[in-house]
Amino acid sequence: MLNHAYSANIVIRKNFQKKDGTHPLVLRVIINRKVIDMSLDLSVFVQEYDQETQLVKLSDKKKADDTNLLLQHYKAKASKIFTDHRLLENPLNVEIFKDEFLNESAKYDFIDFYEKAIKDETDKEHSTI
Repeated sequence: MLNHAYSANIVIRKNFQKKDGTHPLVLRVIINRKVIDMSLDLSVFVQEYDQETQLVKLSDKKKADDTNLLLQHYKAKASKIFTDHRLLENPLNVEIFKDEFLNESAKYDFIDFYEKAIKDETDKEHSTI
């Protein structure tokens, strides 16, 4: 059985501030002690983010609900990748995670899958591919 040690949390990058004064939210993924921060293309003011609940608190309720729904979706997506690899006993590292997180369509779209498979076959002759 493979030993998997991983976690995924939404964190605010306090060490980076955009011109408008907001700070980006990132998905911080830790897999076997290797850390990567994946951009979520969301930014909020520091006082609008609750680190414990990993949710935003905005004055505009609809925008807050939509943003929190997106944050929960990203965490669920990461959790699904962790669960799938653990159940299938497939090894998981940050490169595999990042590829699966960013290219989910490759699981369901044959053309995306095939294009990726061709790129992975770089060690073979062109006529073989």
